[in-house]
This record gives sequence, C-alpha cells and structure tokens, in this order.
Amino acid sequence: MRFFLALVMGIALSGCGAVALPCKITRDLAEVIPVVGGVVAAPFDACAKAID
Repeated sequence: MRFFLALVMGIALSGCGAVALPCKITRDLAEVIPVVGGVVAAPFDACAKAID
C-alpha cells in the first residue's frame, strides 16, 4: 500500500508542475503586496508560464 501511495504521489509531482511550484508560490506571495504586488509578481508569473 505504501509503495502504491508513493508511486501515485511521484507521478502527481512529476513534470512541469513540481518545477514551477517555487515560481508560483513566490508569485502568489508577491501579489499580496499592496500597490506594487502585480508589478513584483509579473516576473514570477512569466517564469511559471515558461516552465509550464
């Protein structure tokens, strides 16, 4: 059972989604900043889109 769960988690985290995760998290945190959040988040959004 543990092997099956590890296999499913590995497949779910494989690919572009796991690589782009740091860019997406940073983008989401940057968007919270008032006034300049969108400007600060733009490069991280481009990073995530390029990886995906």
